[in-house]
Amino acid sequence: MTDEKGIAVRIRDAILADVTDRRGWRQAWNSFDDDIQDEIKATWLETIQTELSRPTPAKFALQRLEKAREQARNIDMYDMPAAVDEILADLRAGLTSPREDSVFGV
Repeated sequence: MTDEKGIAVRIRDAILADVTDRRGWRQAWNSFDDDIQDEIKATWLETIQTELSRPTPAKFALQRLEKAREQARNIDMYDMPAAVDEILADLRAGLTSPREDSVFGV
């Protein structure tokens, strides 16, 4: 189990523990068939994993910088300041997806 999936499972289990610890909710949860409970838990897990995998500014910055490092060999030394300025502008703007016109194609 990946660390991200493990975190998602712990979050889901904590939510389920909270819900089933409340009066009335436990009885309602227990009244669901096992198949329905499994379906609900799977949906919660999928939702949590989706949210955890969304790009964060830190993940985006890391992706941009890693890609820049990989492709720096192909850039003329005189173009490097413009490429760095582009990355910094993107990071300052809080972009979470690549720019199509990026020098690095990230």
